[in-house]
Amino acid sequence: MPAPDDVPRPATETPGDADREAAARSLTWVRRPRPGVTGSLSPGYLLLDRVVVAGEADRPALVAPGLPEGSWSCAELLDVAARLGGALRALGAGTGERVLVRLSARPEAALTLLACARTGAVAVPVAVDASAEELAALLDGARPAVVVTGSGAAEVLAAALARAGHAPAQHVVVDAVEGAPAADRDVAWELALTPGAAPPAESVVVDEDAPLVRLAGGDVVAGDLVDLVLLARRLGVEAGDVVAVTPATGWAVARATLVPALLLAGATVVLAGDETPTGADVVVRGAAGDAVEVVAGDAATTLPWRAGDALPA
Repeated sequence: MPAPDDVPRPATETPGDADREAAARSLTWVRRPRPGVTGSLSPGYLLLDRVVVAGEADRPALVAPGLPEGSWSCAELLDVAARLGGALRALGAGTGERVLVRLSARPEAALTLLACARTGAVAVPVAVDASAEELAALLDGARPAVVVTGSGAAEVLAAALARAGHAPAQHVVVDAVEGAPAADRDVAWELALTPGAAPPAESVVVDEDAPLVRLAGGDVVAGDLVDLVLLARRLGVEAGDVVAVTPATGWAVARATLVPALLLAGATVVLAGDETPTGADVVVRGAAGDAVEVVAGDAATTLPWRAGDALPA
């Protein structure tokens, strides 16, 4: 079967025990891992609630074209992620269920992964240029409860559903065309996010080995948040930094690893267009093959990335 979103997963240099322990201590654990004991934590709380509780509700968290006034504050991002998480749960994507995400470089893609992390659902990003046959194989392999796509994917999704043995219960459509015919399972993104449409999702607690995202190369699990703290430190990101992530980085990587890593670090994430925005402290760009370029100030650094194998059928 095709791998979810055919892009590399980031590799991390093997950190020292002291570095990993420091990164682990920076997280809030419900049950701290130790030999013979599986740790547990709340990914949604760590990514969003924690900064609001710490008094940073008004700090810009996510900046991107199409957002209200161009950005969401930490409190606004938390509110929207909670509402979307509640909507996905009401549509059948509860803890452990899979949500297939076929969206391009847009904020709704990152938001869907944050909502899944909040509810314990497993996000499965898929490349927007995947064929109907590839999408059908992924539907049968991942067996998602919900699919989130743009309105332009209606034709390829219909063709994939005609080929696949598994059909998701619901299909959330971003930018649904008003007046266009809709399938019975279609739900408009705006309707899913309507306040009061479903109870907002509280952030669930999961074991450290619980999967959050399926990527080429394997699952991103809850315990990998420790590695994401280390990743942000390798990128040189500190609390209060403004970090631009460009489309060239590969959006499955950005959604599943870079955006959460930057949020954990307390940075403002700019989902940049083709032109690098001014005022960014760090720019992550240019993933090609097994390397990605990181620009901080006037210095550029190339970091290694590991290409992932296709997931087994």
